[in-house]
Amino acid sequence: MKKVLFVCSGNTCRSPMAKAIMQKLLDTENYDDIAVESAGLFTSEGLPASEAAITVMKDIDIDISGHSSQVISEALIAEADLIFTMTKGHQRYLTELFPEKACQTFTLGEFIGQPYREISDPYSMDLDVYRKSSQELKEILTIVIKILLKDK
Repeated sequence: MKKVLFVCSGNTCRSPMAKAIMQKLLDTENYDDIAVESAGLFTSEGLPASEAAITVMKDIDIDISGHSSQVISEALIAEADLIFTMTKGHQRYLTELFPEKACQTFTLGEFIGQPYREISDPYSMDLDVYRKSSQELKEILTIVIKILLKDK
């Protein structure tokens, strides 16, 4: 089983949304050979998803109300086959901490051939910004899954 880890800053909006959207897309394809997880670089353990993230996910029939944040750890990194970050800054930070995983760490944009594309942080913004982030994540993750399934 391939393990995919999504990483953002706080693990309360972008990475939990990415995890949930990817899981839903995988479920739709009846594909259960990829496990997804999320974590944050600068967070505390056990924080809930932001209310706005919960709301916009609910709008697309995904429930992340039970999400609980987790801090990036050596164990999560070691288990991951692919690590997707939201920004180049996240990617740089992770590859400095875990240089052994540099060849498995990509921004989402980079992985789909759009190296300058980043997922902006919607934290504390209005619902429209969160919706834009979730739509962008769904668009990118649809391509990510096609790439992963093609490699199978």
